[in-house]
Amino acid sequence: FASLTSLVAAVNCFSKLPPELPLVTTLTELDLSENQISDVPNGSPLTALEQLKVLRLTLNQISNIPDDVSILRELRELHVSSNRLLTLPTSIQALAQLQVLDLSSNRLIEIPDFYSFPELRRVYLSFNRLTFLPSMVRQSALEDLDIEGNQISTMPIMAKEHPHLRNLNVAGNRLGYIEGLSGCTSLASLNASGNRLEEVPPESVYATGLVSLVMAGNRIKRLSPSLFVWASLKTLDLSNNVIDGIPPEVGFLTSMMNLNLSGNQITTLPNELIDCKKLTRADMEHNPLDLETATVAATQNKLGKLCQLNGGLLRPARISKNHFEPDEQDQTIDESGGDQSVSNNDRSSLII
Repeated sequence: FASLTSLVAAVNCFSKLPPELPLVTTLTELDLSENQISDVPNGSPLTALEQLKVLRLTLNQISNIPDDVSILRELRELHVSSNRLLTLPTSIQALAQLQVLDLSSNRLIEIPDFYSFPELRRVYLSFNRLTFLPSMVRQSALEDLDIEGNQISTMPIMAKEHPHLRNLNVAGNRLGYIEGLSGCTSLASLNASGNRLEEVPPESVYATGLVSLVMAGNRIKRLSPSLFVWASLKTLDLSNNVIDGIPPEVGFLTSMMNLNLSGNQITTLPNELIDCKKLTRADMEHNPLDLETATVAATQNKLGKLCQLNGGLLRPARISKNHFEPDEQDQTIDESGGDQSVSNNDRSSLII
């Protein structure tokens, strides 16, 4: 074992750390995921692995991280998700080289300050019991932050610049507002569904490369026209809010492919929706769309144009009480004006 650098002993039946670990002090990567390890005491065999850079202990039954984890000063990645952790030792702050921290799916109520981790790039804390997240002002290298499924009511204080942050998941918390996004110019995905938000974060306009915005299940009432600046946005999910209208600026989202506005209070569709020429799925079920009056003709006209501009991708259908009942085989009009018969399997859908 004199030159062994990587050891994968995942999916076994270890109930404790292998006592032979001190014999391979050259290890830089150790994977003991999916075992039955429940206790990692002080003075464990891990302390002999001072060159360790990657430690994977995912899917065990670990309830503690020992104080002497501070010996692993070369550690870059620590994966301890899906265990039974209740607390973390303050000595973990000695791991100043840490770049990846995965503590998701545990029972953590609080975590130590992030101040000692200036190199953090990916942080996964989803599905714990956190009510507060420490400041992240030093984590300018941050790329991914996932805090879904906690009880957090306020966003952590962010750095003025997070130029590398691409994925932010704060879904399933108790957030009433989101701020600190002005420096997140590279943000590509924002998931803030299942919170208490009353507006789409105004600072999200700085994320000009946003590809996916999911804010379903909040309390959003109005969409500000100034928000629709995301030329790269492909997915917009604002379902199950209380939105009463779609501003005409929605037409600026020329890259949008998936639009979900179901479960709101929308009564009409803007003509500019036909400018979203890449749209392949639009869900507007469970809205009070007035489809039994003169609005029917106008709505059908808009959908017809949308179908035409999308080359027949959006299937036409019979509209009845805000519900689409597509024919088995629909007639669509191609851009040249000719009729063509297209089966339902060949298209995406517009659900109203």
